[in-house]
This record gives sequence, structure tokens and C-alpha cells, in this order.
Amino acid sequence: MAFLSNFKLQTSNFRYLTVTAGYWAFTITDGAIRMLVVLYFHQLGYSPFEVAMLFLFYEVFGIITNLVGGWLGARIGLNLTMHIGMALQVVALSMLTVPDPWLSVVYVMAAQALSGIAKDLNKMSAKATVKTLTGEGAGAESRLFKYVAVLTGSKNALKGAGFFAGAALLQAFGFRNALFILAGSLFLVMVITVILLPSGVGKMKEKAPFSQVFSNTPAINWLSAARFFLFGARDVWFVVALPVYLYSVLNWEYTAVGAFLALWVIGYGIVQAGAPALIRPNRHGQGPSGRTAFLGALVLALVPAGIAWALMQGPSLDWEPAPILIIGLIAFGIVFAINSAVHSYLILAYADADKVALNVGFYYMANAGGRLAGTVLSGLIFQLQGLEGCLWWSTGFVLAAALLSLWLPRTPRVVAADATAQPRLIDADGVVEATRLAELYAPFAGRIEGCAVREGDAVTAGQVLLRIVPSVGDGAELSIAAPWDGQVLRSHVRVEGREVPAQALLLELFDPDSVVLRFSVDGMQALGLAPGQSVQAQFAGAPSSPVELTITRAWPALEPDTGRRVLEARIPAQAGVAIGLPAQVRVEPPVAVQLPATLRRALPTGA
Repeated sequence: MAFLSNFKLQTSNFRYLTVTAGYWAFTITDGAIRMLVVLYFHQLGYSPFEVAMLFLFYEVFGIITNLVGGWLGARIGLNLTMHIGMALQVVALSMLTVPDPWLSVVYVMAAQALSGIAKDLNKMSAKATVKTLTGEGAGAESRLFKYVAVLTGSKNALKGAGFFAGAALLQAFGFRNALFILAGSLFLVMVITVILLPSGVGKMKEKAPFSQVFSNTPAINWLSAARFFLFGARDVWFVVALPVYLYSVLNWEYTAVGAFLALWVIGYGIVQAGAPALIRPNRHGQGPSGRTAFLGALVLALVPAGIAWALMQGPSLDWEPAPILIIGLIAFGIVFAINSAVHSYLILAYADADKVALNVGFYYMANAGGRLAGTVLSGLIFQLQGLEGCLWWSTGFVLAAALLSLWLPRTPRVVAADATAQPRLIDADGVVEATRLAELYAPFAGRIEGCAVREGDAVTAGQVLLRIVPSVGDGAELSIAAPWDGQVLRSHVRVEGREVPAQALLLELFDPDSVVLRFSVDGMQALGLAPGQSVQAQFAGAPSSPVELTITRAWPALEPDTGRRVLEARIPAQAGVAIGLPAQVRVEPPVAVQLPATLRRALPTGA
């Protein structure tokens, strides 16, 4: 069982790395196309507001995709939605390679709409998949915060690399050749991930009705609203206003603008990936809470307000705008990264494991809505009020996020308590095993004679099963007998008279009265389970209703690698269930037990 648990853990880690690598590749193209469009179309004479409008459909269709994408991922699987997103991004990149006369506003907006659908399908799929790989219970909160922080932080660092790649490719190869390079690279990554990842990850056990795309969990609704204003606060000055200001007011080169924004996003991503080290668990051993989100937003609001004040006072104090922006951006990036990491953790902590794709999709719909508002306002306010006006709007958005965070639970476990007002069923995967087994080996090299049994035959204690005649010397033949009453599980003797080496495995026996259904549950959930508790077992391939069994044994220690407890339910010998048959187990604990925080920290956690 420990071997199987370790194998499952290694498989989960491999899938996490594969999903992350695919997400990285997509993110580079997403950052690159953003920088290519902003710089190239500004060069063609588009006003800041017109450039912002090019991204209108990108954000609008991102909202729609997040709303529908979670529902779609729950029905067809998260890996498939991730690859659909990659394919659409390849198409969107290719659409922009047409000659300049074709690049009308409507055409570019249509290409950006595809890119917006692609980006949010890919992001929703990758982040929701992480929830399915971390499990629940012992160590799950710390693993989840760490996995989400690394995935999101590395994504943002690579999006910064994409900004630089877009600007550099534009200057080195031109607009169209840059797009061809990005499309070809992403297509290659898509093919590799299709081969490596299995299908069906993230599917709900039952088909989700479309009505479930709207969250009915108050914590997720408040968090989604706060997310709307948090990302609106960033994009209202970062998406259009800042790069146009650096290029047109400070007279920076394309590569300088791209490199500066790239370094900012890379640093922002590094801080976000390191957020678990910066935010320590509370005194109960739990991760960030709603209070963390509220305090983080209050601190963040000071930064854009400070930058705006410094830019407005700069001429009278003889301050140069470039150092103000650089210092201010560094401070904003650090604080914003921590805020974003806390939000990204909280949505997965609040989400129900079976509806994670739906919950995450709804949350990122609000995220996309905030980006849309920020993007449109970025061009409009910059054109009317300048960069300082964009920064004051950013301050207002952050304060709105702080206010909404007041309604978030102090701990994700409050959400779990609300969700378990009704008795919670535990679902687990089990397999039929025999606990009493015997393996009969050849004591010496010899020839098999008189094999009287084969698979499925009943045997009695002392019954001669076969004889073995020595290959060399004059030794007497030896009879191999059954050690106890049982049944032949496997026979490795196929041909009479065949020579076998010493210590060759000849027969495997099992005791039909020792057959059990063995399954494991998270150590935190196992507290209410004990011998005598009834479970419902649905055996694979059995069309009949579930079979009721009784737990006969609970292993005294948790599995060291996974923090799970193994339980066994006896199967009557007359049932004739095959060894190795898988089954779905469902059990309702008679008592809900909550471990104290000190004991939770003492439990083994997954690697």
C-alpha cells in the first residue's frame, strides 16, 4: 500500500509539472502578443484609447469563457479544455499575420477575442487541476498554498519574459515573423502535453447542470468581487497608460519599454512564488485568511496613491518622473504579488473539490471583468486625465477590494463547516485483496510431475498439489502440499515435465475467508471510522445497487507518504468476488471529529 501511495504521489507530481510547463509556454505567448499589439498598433498611429479598445473583446470573451469554461471543464475534463485553449491561441496568433490593410479594428478585436478565450481556458484548467492533485486533509492546505503560489508566480514571471520576448521579436524580426515564431512554438508544446497528460482530470462524477456556473457560496462571491477590483486596480494604469507614457512622454525605445515591464512582471512573479515563505501560518497552523486579504489591500492602496502624489508634486520639487515610476512600480509589484497569491490560494481553499472547475471558473470570470474594466479605463482615463488620473482610480479600486474583503471568512475552514451542515459522505477507491496468502516455491532445480491443480481449485491442508523430481543426483522426488485449506490463486506451472530452477514460484494460494475490500481515506476523515461501521461498495462492472459491507479492521498508523489511513471491510467467501477487482466505497462517519491544531501539525503530510 505504501508503494502504491508513493507511486500515486509521484504521478501527481509529474502531472503537476507537465501542466505547469504547458501553462508556462502559453503564458509566454500571451505576454508577447500583448506587447506586440500595444507597440505595433501605437506605431501605426492608434490613440491610447483605440489601442485599449483592441483588447475589449479579449477581456469580454475572457469573462464569458470563465463563466462557461468551468462548467465545460467539469463535463469534458480539464486537460481537454487546456488543449482547446492552446489550439485557439495558435489560431489567434496566425490571424494577425495577414497584411496591414486587413488589420482593421474589428479584425484585430476578433483575433483578440480568440486569444482571450484561449488564455482563460488555459488558466482556469491549469489552476483547477492543481486542486485535484493536492488532495484534502493532512498537509493539504500547505501543499495547496505552495503549489498555487509556484504556479501563479512562475506564470507571472514568464509573462514578463513574454513582454520582453514580444518587444525583442518585434524589433529583431518584425511583427509577422514574431507571430509565426510564437505560434509554431506553442503548437509544438501542445502536441507534447496532449501525449503526456491523461484525459478526464477534473470531471465531475455527475454531469453539472449549467445553473451551477454561478457560485452559491458566499465566501466565493465576496472573494470574486474583491478580485474584480484588485485586478482592475492593476490594469487601469499598467496595460495601456504605462507603456504609452514610457514611450511617448519619457521617449523610451520599444526594447526598453518591453524590458522594463518584463523585469517588473518577472520580479512580481518571483515574489508571488515566494509568498508562502513570506506569509506564515497562523497560530492554528492554517494558511492565509480573509483578514490577510483585507490588510494586504489596505497596504496596497498606499502605493498608487503615493506614486500619483509624487508625480503631481515632482515639478515643484524637481523630481524626475522616471525614478518615481521605477521605485513605485517595485513597491506596487511586491505588495500586489502577495495580495494576488493570497486570493489565488483562498479560491481553491474555499472551492469544493468536486466542483473546483466551476468555482474557479466563476472566480476568474470576475478576474476577467476587472481586467476588462481596467483595460478600457486605462486608455480612456490616460487620454483624459493622464497617468496620475489612472493611479488615483487604481487607489479607489484597491480600497473597494479591501472593503469587500471584510466579508471573507477568517479561515477557509469556516466555509468547510458551512458546507458540512449536513452529514458529509466520504468517497474512496478500494480494491479486493486477500489477507492470507501463500507462495509455494521449488526447493531445488527439477522437473515438475503430477500437477493436480490449477487456478480456482479448492485445496485442503496437506493435499499434494504437485511433485518435483531433482534435475541432478539421485535425490528423491519431493511432494509440494497445501499448508492450509484454501484456493489456488495463480499457477505458474503450465507444462508437465518442464524443468524449473531452484526457488522458482510454482503456486499462489489464498484463503477465501480472508478476502476483504481494502481502501484508504484521508487521516482527518478517518477519525469517525472504526470496525463495525457500515460502508457501501459499488464494484466495477456490477450494474446492481451498491453492496453493504462492514469495516473489520482499521490500520493503527497513517501511511507515512500520504497521511491516509487504510481500512478493510470483509467480503463473504460465497460472494466469489475476484481478487484485484476495484470498487468505489462510500461511507458516512457516525461522528464528525475535528483535530486540534497541534495534533494536525503532528500528522504526516504528503511529500
